[in-house]
Amino acid sequence: RRKAASLINMPEMKLPDKKLIMNILKEMAAPAYAKSEKLFILLMMKMVIVSLKYGLTKNSSAAFGMYGMILGPFLGNYSLAYEFGKLSLQLSEKYNDASEICFSSYVFGSYINHWIKHVKTDTQYLAKGVQAGLESGDFSYAGYSAATHIAVMRFKGDNLDDIINQCRTYLGLLEKIKHA
Repeated sequence: RRKAASLINMPEMKLPDKKLIMNILKEMAAPAYAKSEKLFILLMMKMVIVSLKYGLTKNSSAAFGMYGMILGPFLGNYSLAYEFGKLSLQLSEKYNDASEICFSSYVFGSYINHWIKHVKTDTQYLAKGVQAGLESGDFSYAGYSAATHIAVMRFKGDNLDDIINQCRTYLGLLEKIKHA
């Protein structure tokens, strides 16, 4: 079995129709996650298969991050979930795509990191997700990252004044972009 990290060296996806499929599947991920666990898993697995078969695209980072989301809680393989989550972060950085950095940071900080590392380390990924989302215009995942960041601050027992100040900071950002 190859290490998840070695997948970063796979060739680029060349076929435009496969890239389009990856774009469509990624856009369907959030509604599928909200509607049906089985549909979400099916879409995510299709993205992983297309990436492995046809090569990497910027959306492969989302595919591998979402794969990490299910490897831990659903299949009990938390260390492999962490490896795929880290691969997701590395791919988003490799493609230097702020929207993908936002998404992969949100997924890793919200669903994967705390299974291996202390929950206090989630906040660095979530803060990065907020920043990258604001830079890219991906305000939905910037908002998800902000909300989860606040929740994690509460979970780890941060001072209430610090939590309130972070809420005010994020509320100000969200109001500025008319997303609150």
